[in-house]
Amino acid sequence: MDIEKDIFIDEIEFNPYIRRVKCKNGVRTIRKKESEVLFLLCSTYPDVVTYTDLTAKIWPHSYISRPCITQIIYALREMLGDSGRNKIQTIPKLGYRLVSKPLTKTGKDFTFVYKNHVEISGIKSKDFICQKIASVNSARQALARQLAPDNFTPQDY
Repeated sequence: MDIEKDIFIDEIEFNPYIRRVKCKNGVRTIRKKESEVLFLLCSTYPDVVTYTDLTAKIWPHSYISRPCITQIIYALREMLGDSGRNKIQTIPKLGYRLVSKPLTKTGKDFTFVYKNHVEISGIKSKDFICQKIASVNSARQALARQLAPDNFTPQDY
């Protein structure tokens, strides 16, 4: 994942190079370590970033306690409006993982980012990508069928 490109996590736009986050709470510049943690979570999606990984990659030459890491995650969640932990998931006694698939934008096209490998590119709309994710994931389809009104058809979109 390129540090100079904007990363999109649902409705959030994150630029790790200038440490800027645009979200429903406005535009904010985040601290260096918060930016590094969020970038690491994006880079390793969908894998869990363990406490060991965090300390080795973000604080390689110093000691950092788990409560300090927890505080950084808390600050990120507050800034992202993630009170329900829908964006950063805690894996008890292990670490954290990003829930939504991060996307990067190159020119006019969105590109999936998955473990530093490109999955799909050349798609003009983030909404189209989200629809494709939903159509592939059968569990989400089943849930959508349960929640959709009886007269709903996919052609309505």
